[in-house]
Parts: sequence; C-alpha cells; structure tokens
Amino acid sequence: MVPVYPISSAAGIALAVDALRRGEIIAFPTDTLYGVGGDALSPAVVEAVLDAKRREMGKGLPVLLGDEAGASELAAVWPSAAAALAASFWPGALTIVVQARAEVPSQVRLGDTVALRVPGLPALLTIIQKSGRPLIGTSANRSGEPPALTAQDALAALGDSVRLVLDGGRTAGEPSTVVRVEKNSVRVLRAGAISEETLRAVLAH
Repeated sequence: MVPVYPISSAAGIALAVDALRRGEIIAFPTDTLYGVGGDALSPAVVEAVLDAKRREMGKGLPVLLGDEAGASELAAVWPSAAAALAASFWPGALTIVVQARAEVPSQVRLGDTVALRVPGLPALLTIIQKSGRPLIGTSANRSGEPPALTAQDALAALGDSVRLVLDGGRTAGEPSTVVRVEKNSVRVLRAGAISEETLRAVLAH
C-alpha cells in the first residue's frame, strides 16, 4: 500500500526529500492541481514518470523549481520578459517556456524548449529546495484522464507507481497559464489561472 502523508508534516517532507534524492517518484499537491514527478535531470526518473502516466514521449514535461534562480540550471537563455513575469507571478500559477539547456533530458524538452514554474505552495518549495534538484511537475493522472484534485484522486490514478503521496487537501483545480518567451516576445500557449490581460499589464510597465 502506498503511504500518504500530510505535505505540511515533518515526516512527509523528510520522506519526500529522501525519495527524490534516491531517484524515486512521488505524487504531491501544487497550488493548481496534484502532480507526479521526480528529479527532472535524470532520464531514468523521467521515464518512470512517463510510465506511471502511461504517456507517450515527445510532448515535453513541465518542471517545478524551488526559486527563480533555479531557472539558470535549465534555461539556455532567460529573456528580460521572462524575468519580469517571474518577478510578478512566481511563486504562482504561471509556467514560462524558454529555450532549454543541453543538460535537460530530451524527454523533458519539447523541441528545444523547457517549461518552468515556481509553484505557490510553501511546503512543496521546501521539498524542492531540500532535494536540491528540479522536480518534474506533470499532472498526477493517467494520460487522457481527468486531473487529480485530491490525494485520493492521485493515489487511485497512479497506484503503486509512486513511492508516496503527499496530501495537501483539495487543490484549486485551475491549471497554470503557460507562456512562451523568446527574446522579448511573449505568447500565451494555454489559458489558465492568470489572465492574458494581467500578463500584458505587467509587461507594459
């Protein structure tokens, strides 16, 4: 039976950090939906995440960071528009797609890009920071099925594919807004929790 721990508990945080350092995958809440993931820089871990989701390769995977400074580990370039958006909306429900560094596994990249976010859930940020590695943050469901909004949803979808599940209660249910930033051009790829008008207002200043 896969154990479930409150994400705010010391035991849950410690066990999650240990699992991630060991190259295992976990399910966890974010400020948007429940996610499943592990070390984003390990091809073997990325394969395990894809297997857990029964998802084919080639679609890319979002990566969760402990802070904006972590973007330099994965982004080949960090345009001023990306920095402005991150300063305004991170931690939070904005995913920024930029050109990827060569070190990012091919299964994580979509073409030559990588999708980055700093989630707005303090306990999850603590886990990412303590693990010392960026975290795959794809939705905790089988490919093509509804997203998980509770720990029980994630457990039912993923079963024993994960080492443990962290419970943070019911999530907001609205996905992050995804934008592609190239030089200083910004394009919305997916509508979400932050409106395009709000994004444009920040960029206008």
